[in-house]
Amino acid sequence: MKTFFKYTGGKQKEVKNIKKFFPINTERVIEPFCGAASVSFNFELPSIVSDLDDNVTNLFNCVKDTTLYNALQEKIKNTNISYKDISKNKEHLRDLYYHYRDDMFNITDPLEKSYRFLLLRQLCFSGMTRINKDGKSNVPFGWYKYFQTRLDDNHNLLLQNWKIFNQDFELTIDMATDRDWLFLDPPYFKRNSKYGINSDAGSLEDIHKRLANKLCKVNSKWLLIHSDCQLYRDLYKDYNIIECDHKYMQNFKGKAIKNSKVVHLYIMNY
Repeated sequence: MKTFFKYTGGKQKEVKNIKKFFPINTERVIEPFCGAASVSFNFELPSIVSDLDDNVTNLFNCVKDTTLYNALQEKIKNTNISYKDISKNKEHLRDLYYHYRDDMFNITDPLEKSYRFLLLRQLCFSGMTRINKDGKSNVPFGWYKYFQTRLDDNHNLLLQNWKIFNQDFELTIDMATDRDWLFLDPPYFKRNSKYGINSDAGSLEDIHKRLANKLCKVNSKWLLIHSDCQLYRDLYKDYNIIECDHKYMQNFKGKAIKNSKVVHLYIMNY
């Protein structure tokens, strides 16, 4: 099963590689930096997922709740207004996108908040994430012909077996047992990404060092993916590190790096 929304740095395109390192007899997947949770969705096992972005965790909780899920699907169904007049539908989606992006920024209703986040993720330009100092998205509309998402009943059913938390990664790692497999996809250090939105979790370097210190005390098997950089080679020099080629297919921080080839480090304790 694939995830149902776009997410910067998502691992959907790397699942084939990730599956090669999946430990047999794993009973549960744990993603402390879940994002779109591509890995957990692909393995279709019970999971614990967490993220500091409450837009992500709210959306998952909405899809997990069957009543809210059905209401969300009804809103999705009514998003496109014309399949014959493409120009009319694009203009409608543009107006809807900017309304939800700007006018609905402070929405707290779980259903409306879920719809807003899904709408922005699917319709934003190049799948980008760009947040200003006030915590608001300033990514422009991507001029899509139609609003589309893979969300279906299978996601609702699978999420019944998930536990979802809006919390720091250390709290989620603490939940792991020796029957669990931890998959870790932290914000990349060299890309100057952020951990959460307006987070007070510390500097990015401190966060990566805190993660390394936490993982050295974990008994369960874990796999961590990070872009190649000296900090990570130093932090995890005592673990198994495998280099895997990867190609980015979107923009980051407004920089055109489409099709850029990079090396990802697959780091594991097994």
